[in-house]
Amino acid sequence: IKRLIYIDTDVLILGDLLELQTLDMQGHSCAAVPYCLQRMEDYINFDVLASLGFREVYDRKACIVNRGLLVIDVAKWNAKGMTEDIEAWMGRYASSEKDLWVGGMSQPPWLLAMNGDFLPLKEEWNCNSLGRESMSMWESIVLRRSGFDHLALRQLDVKFSAYGSVSPHIVTCSSEAKMLHYNGDMKPWVADRLRRTAPRCALPEVMPQHAWKWSRTVRVFCDDVTFVQCQELWSVFISPRAVLALRDIDAEWAEEERRWKEQIQEEKSAALK
Repeated sequence: IKRLIYIDTDVLILGDLLELQTLDMQGHSCAAVPYCLQRMEDYINFDVLASLGFREVYDRKACIVNRGLLVIDVAKWNAKGMTEDIEAWMGRYASSEKDLWVGGMSQPPWLLAMNGDFLPLKEEWNCNSLGRESMSMWESIVLRRSGFDHLALRQLDVKFSAYGSVSPHIVTCSSEAKMLHYNGDMKPWVADRLRRTAPRCALPEVMPQHAWKWSRTVRVFCDDVTFVQCQELWSVFISPRAVLALRDIDAEWAEEERRWKEQIQEEKSAALK
């Protein structure tokens, strides 16, 4: 095997994977999509890193790379000892008195092992955050600078927090995406059970005709852009049988019981008033 293409399970492929199979890797062991609205310092504890002897090795301001899609040149990967480096970082994490990183166990050790040595792919190959509930302050600033005025945000049901973050998450890269990535807690197969406003996605150009449950067309600069609920994009391509297979019946019953208890408490409170 000369090449591997790793893809997370919470993704929707809209492009042709042959592009990645025949991609010129330019001597790199892997290729992935950088995400510059998050930095290494958002994941890695650089004080702990320095205590381990890696003070000047890493750039805390470097963009992170989302490994929801990863193209691997097997020969280069093995020659650089990437697997061994990842395992070594996991060992350092396990033996450290303080957490070396946050944000899960899979991405940070790979970021440290890779240390910027990758072929950057275009954002279209990992349009991410379709499962996130909100946007950080910095992400919301970029959103507003990209042409979303207050009217457009109101039309998308956006709410602002006191600290500058906004919800729901607004995904714009989906319009031209070749892969949609539902990273975050609001996976499309559980989103209906969550009492939260679903992330909004710019309608992909390649989507077939569909009667959307929710849609809004807003003006962004001089263009009209149609948004739908991100989870609905997933539902267009999944069969009813697969939907049933993904359901967690026990969790659904627990959620229904919780809602029932809340409703009783609300009715009691209303009666006392």
